[in-house]
Amino acid sequence: MLGAVTRRARLCPAVPPDARRAARRAALALTAGLLAGCAAPPGGGADVPPAAPATPSAPLPADWDARSPEAFERWYTSLAPGAGVALEEAELRELRAALDAGETVDEVLRGVRAALVLGASRDPRAPGLLLERLELRVRPEARHADAADVVAAAALVDVPEVDAPERPDVTERLAELAIGDRPHPDLEVRVECAATALARGRDDVAPFLLAVMRDLTLAGRADDKDWPYQETMAWAKSRAARALFARLGRTSTFSPDVGYAEQERRVAALAGELRAAGVAVPASF
Repeated sequence: MLGAVTRRARLCPAVPPDARRAARRAALALTAGLLAGCAAPPGGGADVPPAAPATPSAPLPADWDARSPEAFERWYTSLAPGAGVALEEAELRELRAALDAGETVDEVLRGVRAALVLGASRDPRAPGLLLERLELRVRPEARHADAADVVAAAALVDVPEVDAPERPDVTERLAELAIGDRPHPDLEVRVECAATALARGRDDVAPFLLAVMRDLTLAGRADDKDWPYQETMAWAKSRAARALFARLGRTSTFSPDVGYAEQERRVAALAGELRAAGVAVPASF
């Protein structure tokens, strides 16, 4: 598992930062708003211009797993908002297999890229492949080897729900991996599943994220945790904080590097703000 942002960033230089992903989503929303605003009002009598053609999907480069991290990032971030990546059946199978590849650095980096591509695809089968991997509930031996699963969970943040009546939807399945009867055994992956579920509207994961934030503190020792002790919690705490502050529309001010007493104080303050925003948070926080 990865315990720090810096180690994760060194391993996965192709992963775009949160700000870039948020900016791309904002650009798409702004474009939709401008298009809506340019439409003629009902009964206005103005000629309605023909709809612009849909942005074509980009093909998957044949060397997607061989090009340099910098070249892959340039290609990934150049994708037009809403366009996605067009995938053939064989490419879907290849990407799905890459998620299971192994635990060496090269194998994990390949899995990270596969998760990013599947998340960027508008193929209706892609979200199911990411969830299928997450629902294997793999807890890798190598500390760095959960990176592809963390990215797989993050890549589901704005995909459409799966139109499959026999299976719960994307958000429900992520919430199950976070707070269900069989949560994901890797804490960092579990936190990312919770963060994505929260961003998709599942406020009931908030108490779990608060518990992660105050783990190892005096108050946290009294929590009824269902994950094993781990010494390195900086990344999980920081990610949980960013998700909860985002729920309030703000940037996180929490640091896992301050003393435990100060961490407890900040978690309590955040819990109070969440309650004020209508999120159900137990009184124990």
